[in-house]
Amino acid sequence: LLAAAAPSLAAADDWEHTFFLYGVGVGIEGTAAVGPVEADVDVSFSDVLDNLEFGAMAGYRGDNGRFGVMADLIYLDLENDKTVSTPLGPITATLGADQLILELDGSIAVTDRLDAYAGLRYWDVDAEVSVSGPLGNSFGREPGEDWVDVLYGLRYMLPLGRNWTFVVRGDVSPLGTNSNRSRSEPC
Repeated sequence: LLAAAAPSLAAADDWEHTFFLYGVGVGIEGTAAVGPVEADVDVSFSDVLDNLEFGAMAGYRGDNGRFGVMADLIYLDLENDKTVSTPLGPITATLGADQLILELDGSIAVTDRLDAYAGLRYWDVDAEVSVSGPLGNSFGREPGEDWVDVLYGLRYMLPLGRNWTFVVRGDVSPLGTNSNRSRSEPC
């Protein structure tokens, strides 16, 4: 992940603050379910871009010596329409999906470039499905779910100049949390 970091704002209490915007390439593969109906999902990055209504990714990191705090926000709003011709007239189906991910972590420096962190990740996934027929009849559903995962991870930083840093991070959720739910994950 390549992030352009805003200039750090040094505070009188020795905290260093960094705010950043970033982007990732997202593809979704797996199984999705609405109630008892399941379907295989295979959505490429280009399909996601074609159906993206709005997206935002931003983060904050505060460092004070070996200790730090991180906050991260990811929001995606996707929508797609499909119309099928039938002998009675067109049938139009619309599928919308909103995904909000908020994360808050605490970290400790293991080396100058490697941090270990632990925190919480809140997920809120909502979908909207509507179908309208040629006779004006329509129906829809708006399923949604939210949960919180506990996570542990490592974050490695490689400076690429004065204002750019290459950051690789990965985390896991221990058994017993809500991490066993089917969901799309950010890279």
